[in-house]
Amino acid sequence: MPGKLFPVGGGPAVILDKREMLVGRADGTDIHIHDAAVSSRHCMLRFNGTYWVVQDLNSKNGTKVNDEAVMTRPLKNGDTLVIARRHRYRIEYNAAAERQRFDRVDAEEIDIIHGHHVPHHTGPATQKLNADDEDHWVG
Repeated sequence: MPGKLFPVGGGPAVILDKREMLVGRADGTDIHIHDAAVSSRHCMLRFNGTYWVVQDLNSKNGTKVNDEAVMTRPLKNGDTLVIARRHRYRIEYNAAAERQRFDRVDAEEIDIIHGHHVPHHTGPATQKLNADDEDHWVG
């Protein structure tokens, strides 16, 4: 199961589905928080192979872990991440499961780059109009 951020006080969990996740107010962030107190590019969450790590990106209203202001800090399972003083999340993850999940994704990407895995496309390049006919190009 992928790591998740659970909003303290309730709300839907945020799935940490990529190795790097940008948190902020700007469009296109991985974790979008619509609040003027949150910087457009507030902080980055990265899985380094051992821990999820938070890095503040010189945000205006800061980032805290367990109520301690941080610039960069590993997040342990169960830590509380605070963004811009009012958005509180509890992180839950299993480091071994995260490492295995991202190692598998990395291996699949390497296979694709090296041509070992060719995705299958739907639909034939040729189609027989009748069972006894020769192949004819369509499209």
